[in-house]
Amino acid sequence: MSDVNIVFTANKDLWTRCPVIEMQNEADLALNGAIKNYLRKSPSVNKDGVAAEPNSGASIYESASNFIADSGMGWFPGYAIDVNTGERLNIAFGEDSWLTKDNGADMLWNPTSTLYEGALSQSRFGGKHYIFVFRNNIIEEEAYQSIGFTTYNIPQNRMPAYDYGRFIQEQLSTGQFENFRNVWRTCMYVGLPLLTENKTLLETDCSVRIRMTKPYTRSKNGPFLSPGDKLEIGKRYLVVAGPIYHDTLIYNRNDVFTATLDFFGNNTEDNKNNVVQVENDGMPLFTFNLDEFVPLKGQQDIAQQELSQINVVPNPYYAYSSYETNDEERIVKITNLPDVCTIKIYTVSGDLVRVIQHAANEVTNEEWNLENSANKLVSSGIYIIHINAPGLGQKILKAFLVMRDTNLKE
Repeated sequence: MSDVNIVFTANKDLWTRCPVIEMQNEADLALNGAIKNYLRKSPSVNKDGVAAEPNSGASIYESASNFIADSGMGWFPGYAIDVNTGERLNIAFGEDSWLTKDNGADMLWNPTSTLYEGALSQSRFGGKHYIFVFRNNIIEEEAYQSIGFTTYNIPQNRMPAYDYGRFIQEQLSTGQFENFRNVWRTCMYVGLPLLTENKTLLETDCSVRIRMTKPYTRSKNGPFLSPGDKLEIGKRYLVVAGPIYHDTLIYNRNDVFTATLDFFGNNTEDNKNNVVQVENDGMPLFTFNLDEFVPLKGQQDIAQQELSQINVVPNPYYAYSSYETNDEERIVKITNLPDVCTIKIYTVSGDLVRVIQHAANEVTNEEWNLENSANKLVSSGIYIIHINAPGLGQKILKAFLVMRDTNLKE
């Protein structure tokens, strides 16, 4: 069981080609006598619901109605991702072809909101549009297992990662129970979504996140090795099929060991693909960089855009500011300044009050103590602040000041 994200979306570019499964219990009631949990016996459809011509064979073109097969195939409006491996997974969805009123026979994933219907409260379940998510089991957990006459370590009998539903269609179309079992033994999750009442299907995107409490799977980063293949001394190896022996010690499946000799042995019947080289003992190992977050300097166009961020705070100034530490101080700040600029403060009548030169340093603001060039406090009123940044541009601000009375001391 893997951690899985299932996404429903109206974006057809992201849809999943998949088999459509008959969910009617009675074959006599199902369209064309389809058997439950096998393929629907109806023409395949494209993303717009256009049906394929009967007996037209399979097409290799994704836009064709008979893509993969001319019957039993539809499109699921979304996709499923195995979060543990990053793989896209195969999906199938169901329909009860007897429930035509609830869209059960159109080969589209379009459940209704009807749960029960009629005087006897007969179940409808929105047309039984089940969703089935299948794991990738190309590499089995066990090296070998056999049930009846089927040998599950044969690759042809294993579900791959997303293959446009080809494996499921080929297996279920035979009608043989052995092939039926090859498909359904890999089904990890099944759900039965219904449409919310008074809503339109795919009106919004939706994600379902399924999480399992499970240990990390050890990952492999080298070729599988068998007895007789050379080991690299000093490298770490994971035992995939054991037990194996190495330098007088025995290691079982999932054990990790450091190669002290360039060979290993195995005295069991499983003598192929026994070990594989790993990093970090096969546990998750990630790399990342911060290149996109590196500060850039000398970006003229960006600097010009950032002139809009220059501001005067607080504004309005009502007698006090948080920058002041005592009753004698009066401070406003001009913030987000470029490296070099000239700040000129004027009255609304155009009289120059004060000039402040801002030189290149790590500080991006300048304080104005609300004094003029003669070191006298200015009066209450509106002031024009002009910032000129050579090579970048200019910025003009207005500041409204309400001055407090000066404390008179003996």
